[in-house]
Amino acid sequence: MRSRGDKEDKIKQRLENDIIDFDKRKIGKTDFVVNTDNLSISEVADLIFKKYNEKLNSLK
Repeated sequence: MRSRGDKEDKIKQRLENDIIDFDKRKIGKTDFVVNTDNLSISEVADLIFKKYNEKLNSLK
């Protein structure tokens, strides 16, 4: 957010909202929990694609 020039007060508000909105207790059932801290968007997409393929193949 900083690298794209967002103001500090907007960053703080966004992070506070994310903590509330993405609380695991509110989300409900998920297929996967993926730690994206050190991955690029492309790597995340590849990882999720791989996991879904593995899941679908296991159902055959």
